[in-house]
Amino acid sequence: MSKNPQKYGITGFLFDAVMFCVTGGLWLIRIYVRESRRRNRR
Repeated sequence: MSKNPQKYGITGFLFDAVMFCVTGGLWLIRIYVRESRRRNRR
């Protein structure tokens, strides 16, 4: 986990874009689940 989860910079975006291409879209499912869990905790 990162220290500041609110900050999403260009490096995070580029990493997500590369992982999306590598995994064929499964990365987006992981991001969706992660964000859904994070919002449910609040």
